[in-house]
Amino acid sequence: METLEHIITERVKQLPQAIQNYLKSDDYPKVMRSVIQAQKLHIDKAYDVEVQTTLLLLGLIKPEEYVQALVKEARVSEEVAHTITKEMNEKVFRPIMESYTKPQPKNASTQPEKHKEDQKETVEMQEEIREMAQPKEKHIEKQYAVDPYREPIE
Repeated sequence: METLEHIITERVKQLPQAIQNYLKSDDYPKVMRSVIQAQKLHIDKAYDVEVQTTLLLLGLIKPEEYVQALVKEARVSEEVAHTITKEMNEKVFRPIMESYTKPQPKNASTQPEKHKEDQKETVEMQEEIREMAQPKEKHIEKQYAVDPYREPIE
């Protein structure tokens, strides 16, 4: 049976280089701290938000499941989950996307197909995150056309 550490290590090796670099950089913990402080999250919820965000970056949860994972696992409100998603989109995914638009060093151009594939995958993830960050309108369905408790006025 594989350990969680082994699964994560193997998954990191399969990630696009830009995401691997970002996860290894000092920027990721700084961004997580700033989002957690901005939302004034308790330490246990902050840990759960970080875990869910890391799982998303690793591709172990789908972008469309991120908001619900925050609500369920981190026990934050849906509004806070959408706010966190929006901040992560701006502070995490946008820098990763921008790293693809920067000119590559000459030795990195040996695998242009892989770079294009990684870029396409990241663009799709970015679009899905953007859609998730948009708050959904709540629609309340009316149960009755006529109030059954209302007495007729005569």
